[in-house]
Amino acid sequence: MSASWDPDKEGSALGAEDAGEFSENMQILGEGFRKATLEEDYEKALEARNERRKLLEAKEKKKTELLNK
Repeated sequence: MSASWDPDKEGSALGAEDAGEFSENMQILGEGFRKATLEEDYEKALEARNERRKLLEAKEKKKTELLNK
């Protein structure tokens, strides 16, 4: 069993014998966490944008109704 995350490369048991291998593994882990965090923030931003859009549409509809009276 190898700790190498590159399927074409045989790694050491813990990925620590080669400092470069360990560094690469930690970089991959960090990128995964960053992407997960960014995705969550992105989804929240989309929800907020959709809510603002709904409120603006309701406001415009009400404004049109009042002007047409």
